[in-house]
Amino acid sequence: MKNNRVNIKEKKIYIAVIIIFVVLSILIGCHHEPWADEAHSWLISRDTSLYSLFFKYLHTDGHPALWHIILKIFQIFEFNYKYFFIIPIIFSSIGVTLFLFKSKFPIYIKILFPFTYFIFYQYTIVARGYCLLFPILCCLAIIWDEKYKSCYWFTTLLVLLLSTEAYTYIFAGMLYLFYIINFFKNIKSIKNIKSNIICMIILFLMFIITFLYVHPISTNTFITRKSLFLFSDSFVTPFYSNILVKLLITLLLIFSFYFFCKKYKLYKEFFWIIVLLTPVYLFYIFFYTNVWHFGILFLLFIFLIWIFKLDNKRFIIVSLITICSIQIYWTSRSAYYDYNNKYSVGLDVANFIKKYDYKNLRIYGTSFGDSVVNPYFDFNIFCNWNKDIAFFYWNTNNKFYDENLDEDYLIKVSPDIIMSSKLYRIYDDDKLLKHYNKYEFNGYSYFEDNYYEDQSIIVYVLKEIDDKEI
Repeated sequence: MKNNRVNIKEKKIYIAVIIIFVVLSILIGCHHEPWADEAHSWLISRDTSLYSLFFKYLHTDGHPALWHIILKIFQIFEFNYKYFFIIPIIFSSIGVTLFLFKSKFPIYIKILFPFTYFIFYQYTIVARGYCLLFPILCCLAIIWDEKYKSCYWFTTLLVLLLSTEAYTYIFAGMLYLFYIINFFKNIKSIKNIKSNIICMIILFLMFIITFLYVHPISTNTFITRKSLFLFSDSFVTPFYSNILVKLLITLLLIFSFYFFCKKYKLYKEFFWIIVLLTPVYLFYIFFYTNVWHFGILFLLFIFLIWIFKLDNKRFIIVSLITICSIQIYWTSRSAYYDYNNKYSVGLDVANFIKKYDYKNLRIYGTSFGDSVVNPYFDFNIFCNWNKDIAFFYWNTNNKFYDENLDEDYLIKVSPDIIMSSKLYRIYDDDKLLKHYNKYEFNGYSYFEDNYYEDQSIIVYVLKEIDDKEI
């Protein structure tokens, strides 16, 4: 009877955590203004067909299709961009619920973990495809011990994982190899051999298909971003920390974990955790990473701790309490900033543009940052795109559409309105813009506990257009 009472009490606590998570997410989400990367995925989904999505744009985007397909489904039902923030809350809440009720982490870890920085803020409040990772990984962890018995469920989840991000595509590939190796190692004890072989073939084909539609091709441009990424960035060190501090803490984390595994003779677990994570880590360093990707490695590590049943070891518990405490501080700082300040100015600029006869004006964007405005309109308002960087404005159904974007051309045609994101701006005010009135909209993104990037946009309106408006 005592155990039942404890279980009932824990369930009530978990339900309370879920309610608090959802309420806080909605409260902050209502005040969060989507920035360019969030708008980017929305526009791809809204303004492209499935055919062009798979055969053209995802070669440039660098992301598999799952998030875009989900957004398309919401858009089919005329889901308003104003409520974009609700979509990641739905998926993150599923992940939190599964983690609370199905994992065997201690209760105090379960209570803290949903409010860590990457779970609560970066992958919930910021509406991007990363919100899918936590629920998918939780589902995989739940069925992990039955993966050969429930091979079709396992295959479905692995397909979802490889279809979410480039990083998880690589990680899913490593889990696939782990699945195959242990299948042949334990083949005598596996009953449904035929079903597992079919699943292996399906997974192999899905890896090939996904690679083919994501891999950059000669007609598209994909910019690599190499980085001296260190493990501590995913756990405890702020992004702006001194590189030596990060290096020392990274070495401390690795060696502490090694000696922990050595003490408890967890050599096999240590080996597999290193093997499974190393390709992802190398992708971070040699191909592409940005600060918001740091949390992916954090989630993958928690997943491995879960499936290898290290979740109740004292060293792991103490380490996770420390990590959770630091990240909850980051969460509170970012959430407070987002609630009280302009994270992005897309809505403000859109409302400003709507004062004009924008349907009959030539509006030029000068960079990726300007795409943050487009989702607030029912159609693409820009009449140009920058093919040297990527196809940023997606839909060419604008009667003024033109591919040119160099300064001399803009001087010649004198667009009615020019937008210039401060972060990416490329034009000389004096040379090009002397016939324009200047309007500035200020916003700034925030990461962990500090300012990150200037998200301000300057709008230049041709003086004669302004005179007519006045």
